[in-house]
Amino acid sequence: MLKQAAARITRLQLIITATLCVIWGLFEGPMAAVGAAAGGAIAALLTLYMAVKLLVRSADDTAEGFFSAMMRAEIAKFALTGILVTAAVVALPGQAAALATTLAAALSAYLLALLGNNDRYD
Repeated sequence: MLKQAAARITRLQLIITATLCVIWGLFEGPMAAVGAAAGGAIAALLTLYMAVKLLVRSADDTAEGFFSAMMRAEIAKFALTGILVTAAVVALPGQAAALATTLAAALSAYLLALLGNNDRYD
């Protein structure tokens, strides 16, 4: 179930990213498209990081163990977000708007996945 949800969210994030790369590229040029791609890549990497951290758990883990692992992974994800966004803003000066808007839009894939048809995960 978690594997399918992570795959679905990542696919949505990549679709959103590709769309915004084209839009930013058309209106602001190729470097804006690169900034948008960086923002979307950060969102997808964070999703995959969290999925890997939660999928490598043992089947014998208790609910408390799973929750503890999830909280540790979430804290690490916040730190990773800060590092990746800072690195991208430094590497792509002047493209912070493209990066931030695409990152925010790609993270909305979580909401879109929740609103979608989840019956197939049962």
